[in-house]
Amino acid sequence: MVLFESVSSILPARVTAPPKGFTKPTINRAKGPWLHLTNGQQIFDAASGSGSLVLGHSDDEISEVISGQTSQITAYSGNVFKCDIVEEYANSLTEKFLPSYKKIVFASSGSDAVETALKLSIQYHRFTGNSNKHKILGRKGSYHGNTLAGLEVAGFLGRKQPYLACLPQYTKASHASCFDCPFNLIPSTCDLECATSFEDAILAEGPETIAGIVVEPIVGAAYSGAVPDSRYFSEVRRICDKYDVLMIADEVLTGFGRTGRLLAMEHWDVKPDISITGKGMGAGHFPISAVLASKKISDAFSGGGYEFQNGQTFSLSPVGAAVGNNVVRRISGSSFLENVEVLGQKLIKELKESVLPEIVSDIRGRGLMIGILLNQSHKGLLDNPGYHIETLRNIAIENGLLIYPSHGSPESKFGNHCLLLPPLNIDATHIDFIVSRFSMSVQQYLEVNGYFHD
Repeated sequence: MVLFESVSSILPARVTAPPKGFTKPTINRAKGPWLHLTNGQQIFDAASGSGSLVLGHSDDEISEVISGQTSQITAYSGNVFKCDIVEEYANSLTEKFLPSYKKIVFASSGSDAVETALKLSIQYHRFTGNSNKHKILGRKGSYHGNTLAGLEVAGFLGRKQPYLACLPQYTKASHASCFDCPFNLIPSTCDLECATSFEDAILAEGPETIAGIVVEPIVGAAYSGAVPDSRYFSEVRRICDKYDVLMIADEVLTGFGRTGRLLAMEHWDVKPDISITGKGMGAGHFPISAVLASKKISDAFSGGGYEFQNGQTFSLSPVGAAVGNNVVRRISGSSFLENVEVLGQKLIKELKESVLPEIVSDIRGRGLMIGILLNQSHKGLLDNPGYHIETLRNIAIENGLLIYPSHGSPESKFGNHCLLLPPLNIDATHIDFIVSRFSMSVQQYLEVNGYFHD
């Protein structure tokens, strides 16, 4: 692999240290699911820009939309004017594609949208006579963006540790992974102690102080692809209603087709009060995100002189709206979403058949959001958070496959796992390629490093 030698002026930002001797290769161009490096190597992108590239790289149709919109209008003062393309996009979401939601607040990244949702939930309670409700609770083994408020709600120890001194550290609910149940119970026969731990957390902090709780439908980077018991979200919904706590679904990664539904919460037919979307909204071609508010929330801001105190320079982007309109139209069809589910099932099945179970302890997820957990019982995996999965990632790159590595567990900073997040418009031959190259990379890692052997 040809590596660049020049010194970059970009300040490195890392959550784990790269393996010694690794230098970033240089991408020259990208098209569809493929990355093209300056050394001529072609790599299949199963990380998709952290899951944002739902239609692959350099999509011709989106490129034309961006070009057309930038020749018309790119930005405006939203407190003075309206813009047709932005109004059209908002209305299409609430009236056609996501009718469970009545109002939208646009933002420009997932982290921005999480912050906006937390502010919206606090102001909702203020406007409905519960101004003491100001705390937002989350779960262990979760991630909700890069702001301080998002890090506080999250339970991703490796990413929040440098900032613990300035975070309030409210009580966390348990994670909800059945594979390694924190209560050592049997899935589907338990009393959903993982869900009722939210009630414990609410009571510990004082129900009169809790504005909302935030959950990822399927966990992303904090605990790759963990899916809860099928009864879980109904119980969380019940607890929220009992204590007048808003249920906030963080769908920044899971939303817009990633799991085979426009929003992942549709798998369980549970309706949150607020949903947060991002990544796939702009298909990785333009930064746009949104906070979706249910009728319950929007009604609190209707009349009475109440206005949501919030504003961002690029929160009403005509270019973002034009791109978003194109993306949602293309991915929302039933055949497109059904194919995402079918391909995801094929990927899980073939990975389980191809990868040694003593090496990979769990393969989970929905649609084309697949998590792979390395076996923690093998020696070497506990000595350096993230080292092993990043080393495996680098071997996979040599074999023409890019995966999304992560580290940590719901209880500590240790653990090695990854996500497979390919574009949603791939086909079965691409699934075969992912499986063969990932399996090959695991085998090579064993032969070279031997960390998994007893």
